[in-house]
Amino acid sequence: MLPKASATSEVFSSATCSVDPSAGSSRESSSSVGRAYCLKKRNAKNEVCTVIVPVRPNGFGYESKLEPSRELIRRVREYLDERKIVGTPICVQGPVYKEFNVSLALTFKSDVFDEGKVKQKIEKELRHYFDCLDGDDGNGWPFGKEITSGSVLKQLEKINDILSVNYVEVFDLDANVLVEKILLKEDELPFLNKVVIEKR
Repeated sequence: MLPKASATSEVFSSATCSVDPSAGSSRESSSSVGRAYCLKKRNAKNEVCTVIVPVRPNGFGYESKLEPSRELIRRVREYLDERKIVGTPICVQGPVYKEFNVSLALTFKSDVFDEGKVKQKIEKELRHYFDCLDGDDGNGWPFGKEITSGSVLKQLEKINDILSVNYVEVFDLDANVLVEKILLKEDELPFLNKVVIEKR
């Protein structure tokens, strides 16, 4: 499977990633790389870090985290090593996933007869929206972009089967608390762990 051509922040420049801009991007190193992002700040070891997300394997849905294999990390690092500016320490890593749950209380329209099917549709839409490869505007949820209850609500407003939204709750699994928003660090992506839907 070939990666999408529109991924953001994948072409490295000498100003941001200390890699020769004529050398291409980490996604050129392997068709198994679905997305690549160069962190703006160096890590504690003073390394320039590139975060990679692999393509989604056949049969995998949005319920599975996408983690690069050691072999893929090795290939990308080798590719960048050959093209980096001399003396630049680099690292290649997978994303850090920020896990959260969403709980909803919804009223469906009167012509909805198969509530189970509608609930599956809602869950699929939300998982797609927060997906690391296909989410947000279609190019994957941006690294470091916050998760808010408002963003969940906006997605629900697009689903015609819903008459009204009684409440939206976002639960931060790391902090073990209900929140209005979850702040993500630059190397973090969201992962929607569970969707609970209550009919009102």
